Amino acid sequence: MKKKNKIILGIVGFCVFFIVIGALIGSDETPSTDSKLMDACYMSQGFVEDRLRSPSSADFENCYDAVLSYLPDEDIYTVFTYVDSQNGFGAMLRTYYYTELKYIGSEKWKLIDLEIYD
Repeated sequence: MKKKNKIILGIVGFCVFFIVIGALIGSDETPSTDSKLMDACYMSQGFVEDRLRSPSSADFENCYDAVLSYLPDEDIYTVFTYVDSQNGFGAMLRTYYYTELKYIGSEKWKLIDLEIYD
């Protein structure tokens, strides 16, 4: 019976150890770079949508397929992707765009650069 108790105690101790280590590692309150990259992509869609002739027709590329990067020296997030939307004549056109954004905190982003390639 004592051997079973030692095994159970060892397993419980092992689990507690990994839970504590996981909590210490995962306790960072700032969002991860990957999370911020996705946020930057979604924010760039808003900045681009503001400039479209027909924003309601906008169909953006999925952010998981976009080209996203982080420039740590400048603390800038970049997004290169496209949007399909109607032009003034109602024709659907694909427009590529590039944005540079800076996270300023509290879920707020600043647009540094926006280039639209017609």
